[in-house]
Amino acid sequence: MRKVEFAVWSLKGGQDDLAWYQASRDSSGAYRATVPISRHRTTGEYEGDAYITLSNGTLKYVGTAKFEITIPSLNLYVANYD
Repeated sequence: MRKVEFAVWSLKGGQDDLAWYQASRDSSGAYRATVPISRHRTTGEYEGDAYITLSNGTLKYVGTAKFEITIPSLNLYVANYD
């Protein structure tokens, strides 16, 4: 196996924001990639397909996962204001 990649897109708007991410192997043996949401257009439901590239260059689909991105919130607290 040469590499593992993830194709990720938001379900809103179809694959208009599809982006590919190269995965790296962690200490547990799992492959992971960071998906910066700034490269995509929206919050909501996302889908990611996992692919491996074999040593002969063949690309193989290995699975799909869905996940949700929510709007981040910020809570502020002010104390002892003069």
